[in-house]
Parts: sequence; C-alpha cells; structure tokens
Amino acid sequence: MLGKIGTEDDFPISCQSTFKLTVPSGALNNPADARPAARHANRANIAWMDGYINLLRLEQFYTQQTPPDRFFTPSRTMLIFIPTLPDFSFLETVSAHGWRQLLPFVWNEDALTLARTEEFSEHLITLTISAADDAVQIETDRDCGEAELAARVSRMLQIDLPLTGFHAYCRTQPELTGIADCRRGRLLRSPTLWEDVVKVIATTNTTWAQTISMSARLVQEFGRKGRAFPSAAEIAEVSLDDFAAKARMGYRAAYVHAIAVAIAEGSLELEAWQTELTADTLRRSLLSLPGIGPYGAACLLLYLGKPAHVNSDSVARTLLAKEIGQSVTDKDVHAFFKPHSEWQGLVYNFYPWK
Repeated sequence: MLGKIGTEDDFPISCQSTFKLTVPSGALNNPADARPAARHANRANIAWMDGYINLLRLEQFYTQQTPPDRFFTPSRTMLIFIPTLPDFSFLETVSAHGWRQLLPFVWNEDALTLARTEEFSEHLITLTISAADDAVQIETDRDCGEAELAARVSRMLQIDLPLTGFHAYCRTQPELTGIADCRRGRLLRSPTLWEDVVKVIATTNTTWAQTISMSARLVQEFGRKGRAFPSAAEIAEVSLDDFAAKARMGYRAAYVHAIAVAIAEGSLELEAWQTELTADTLRRSLLSLPGIGPYGAACLLLYLGKPAHVNSDSVARTLLAKEIGQSVTDKDVHAFFKPHSEWQGLVYNFYPWK
C-alpha cells in the first residue's frame, strides 16, 4: 500500500491519494485518516500492524465523504452468479487442459480466478470468474447484458454439460473412479467455436510454448485494443501477407485466414454447427476445415460435448508408451481407449496415468 504514513496526531490534513495509518480504536472514517491511492471495485482491505485485517465495503469506508465520490468514483461493476450442477468443479474445469494459459484468458493461481476481456456492444469488458457455493461468480468492470454474459461463461466452463452418464460409467471401472470423485469431465473452452478452432490449429505440429506465443500475438496484433480475441471479421479485413507476417503462425496462418474470410463472407456458419449437426456430420464438417485433421476434429468434438474420439498426438503416444513400457503409434493409442466406447475421448483426457 503506497502513500503517506503518520499517526492521528501528526497527520491532521485531508490529502487525496494518500493513506494514514491508524490503530483499530482510532476514527477510521475521519476524512483525514484515509484516502484511496488507486482505483478499486467495491471493497477496501484495511490491515493493521498487529495483523488485524478488515474487509470493508466502500459505503462503510467512506461514510464522511461529501459528496460520496468527492475523492473516489467507483468503477462500474456488475456481479452475477450462475448456478452449477453438483458434479461441477470450477478448478477441475479450468485445469483440465492448457486453454487457461492462452490469451485472452489470464489465470491467477493465488486467487484462483480466471479473467478475460470480452467485447459487449462495442465496449471492452473484463470478466473475473471464480468459484462460489454451488455457483460460478462473475464480476465485470462495467455493466453488460446479464443473459449474454451468462451464456458466454456457461459455454466457456461447459456448465450445462451433463456428466451423470460419464461419471456412472467411471464408477464401473476401478481405475477411473477418481475421475467421478473429483468431478472431472469438463474442459475450459472459448466463448466461440471460432476461437477454439483457431487455437486448436495453433497447437498442431509445434511446441506448447509456441502455441502460447501464437495466441498472444493474435490478441495483441489483431484483437480490439490488443486485449480481446480477434473476431473472424477483424482477421479477414487484413491481407493474408500482413496477417502471416504479424501472427507468425507459419503455414497455419493461411488456414486461419481462409476460415476467417469464409465466416466474414457468410459462406461458413461455423457457430451454427454446434447445435444443428449430429456427431458424425459435425466430425465430417470439422475435418473439412483447412488445418483441421483427425486430432483437431477430436479436440473440437470433445469441447462440443461429443467425446467418442481420442485426440491422439505426440503427448498421447508418450503417455501410453510410459504406461505400457514400449513405443506406440496413434493406432495403439486408439486401440487402448476403444473399449471405453462413447466416453473414450474423456477417458483419455482424464486418464490416471502412472
């Protein structure tokens, strides 16, 4: 906490953007005793030298300001809660794979919060998502439509995905009971299928560090104010050469740009695929996209709640090779998980490897 420090006797003046150190028995709400050194949302943490700490709402802290916002104007915030099913775990969902490491997601390991910037009605809004009792809590830094906000976050966290059948199956397999016990089975995904497709393409034939860098450049170079994930239209309006030069995605840039142009022109209604296509048709459609092969299609099907395919790659081969003590191929990976039938994609992603 930065600011001037004094006692009740030697710091009598009212001074904006400073703090005064007092004792718990002192006149905390005296205007001379405290001022904000930075903007904050709706609470102030007051800590004392003896370790005492108190969390005060602003109306408790600034009781003698006239007018109330004379020295401080709270940022506009909105707080909503989305009820969750008993088998939902916020932490397990955001930890299920690496998406939380890819901008515009920002994961705070200490606070266990997931933040990202989204565009709502031409405004950029930062969401901070965390777990609550039987719910997910979402705080924003400005007002936006609650229904749209809830829909986006619900998609990100697969809140509405039914896992009763999957967990019942896991309880019939001794090695898989821990999956159900820990409420695993959901994976963090993006607010749109478009963003998930782009990020899956960014994972192919590369290292995870490069995937993180590619995602960061997409946001910083093409997203609104370098903070939000770019829409298909924002990428389509840039020439392929310019996009490739700034995105530095290698051969993947042509695939991403082609998909963006098709969406922007209206020849590809990607988001509609989520609800209008059967699993088999959806897989064929995903495989028709530039840059999406069997691995990418299996990933996207998993994010869309259709886990009958294993997204086998070099990681899967390495894990299985260690499990059985010999080198394996993709064919071996698929054969190992085939007995799990309709759940094999989820079983692979949450398998308790040795």
